[in-house]
Amino acid sequence: MAGGPAPPKAEEDLLDRIRTVRAGDVAFKFGFEERVRVEHWNNEDLDSGLDDRDTRTFARTRIRMDTVFNKWLQTRVELVDGREWESDREPRPQNDDLDLHQAYAQVNLKPWMLRLGRQEVEFGSKRLVGAPTWNNLLRSFDAARLSFDADAAEVHAFAGSVVVNEDDRFNRRRHHDWLFGVFSTIKALGPHKLDLYALALRNHNKLSQVTGEDRVKGHHDCDTFGARLYGKLTERWTYDVEAAVQRGRYSNDRIRAWAFHADTAYTLPLPWQPTIQPLFNYASGDNDPGDGVRGTFDPLFTSTHNVYGGIMDLVTWMNIRVAGVRVRAKPAKKLTVAVEFHRYWLAEDADAWYATGKRVRRRDAAGNSGDDIGYEVGFWARYAFSQRFEVEGGLAHFHAGGFPDRTGASDGMDFCYFQTVLKCW
Repeated sequence: MAGGPAPPKAEEDLLDRIRTVRAGDVAFKFGFEERVRVEHWNNEDLDSGLDDRDTRTFARTRIRMDTVFNKWLQTRVELVDGREWESDREPRPQNDDLDLHQAYAQVNLKPWMLRLGRQEVEFGSKRLVGAPTWNNLLRSFDAARLSFDADAAEVHAFAGSVVVNEDDRFNRRRHHDWLFGVFSTIKALGPHKLDLYALALRNHNKLSQVTGEDRVKGHHDCDTFGARLYGKLTERWTYDVEAAVQRGRYSNDRIRAWAFHADTAYTLPLPWQPTIQPLFNYASGDNDPGDGVRGTFDPLFTSTHNVYGGIMDLVTWMNIRVAGVRVRAKPAKKLTVAVEFHRYWLAEDADAWYATGKRVRRRDAAGNSGDDIGYEVGFWARYAFSQRFEVEGGLAHFHAGGFPDRTGASDGMDFCYFQTVLKCW
């Protein structure tokens, strides 16, 4: 959660020591993660008449080998295997058999770092460039990254193409689809930090062309400029504010979009350390589908789960207004529990309701169905038996508002899950 404290670094144990193999001056470090999650959805399409209850089981295995040649050169190779079982969906979108997730070489010449190859890329709040782990399918880029990290500031310059997950085929990057930019963090502000970034998306791939308001297909060139200020107001009180604007071309349309996030979290001086976190998210939408101007903000390669709304991932940073509150506590040292409430509205009535993956759930191009999407209430709990093994579960309910009611079925939606994670990194 935004505003939450960073987890303490785990102490080295016996497994850490035995998973390192040395051959002369070269060290091989092996790691793995095994995650299994069961989800149950009821009325995912908001239509109880279709009896669309679905139980899905996800299993994901990650195997990693880091090779440390010396203090300035190391490599990483990581394989991932994702399976979706017991699901009514066909094809199963979260299934991708054993494939290459990362394979890069890294040169460390402090304060400089150069990384070349297939790699995870994420920066800052991860609202625009993230490596999400909730889905079975992980995200990586075939990329080059140059970083400078000093006490006062750090700067990262990168360029790469996203890797497309394809079941039963070797995953390859999407040609002629580039993301590049500069991301910097100013750290010399005491308990506060300031992120400044400029990101450029250049999608000229013929198979993933976009369609403008004139129905002409073309390229997607989007420049994103943003800033984020975050840190501590007191030892118990944190804050996080971020804003971004976008310019460019969406086929023949001009892009004029922006987004904003704000949250604050306060930990009460009480048993269980209860933390209250109100939040607000806004992303512009398109108010006129025929004026040649695209006003819908694009969250690029975002991390979606429990970032913009609740745990059902019903919204993303596109044409949305979200007001919510999260309350989390620690009844025991290894147990974290949380309850959440989020209220959703469209930013522009004539634009769509977008969900995870930038998928359109509902749309009224005439703008006659209002902006009230509805609200979500949820609960989750996580218990860490050790630094290696944890279990987590949650449940949530979505109550549809006036917009879904006027554009189709609007029955309630229910979701619950349980997952286990065994890891050794």
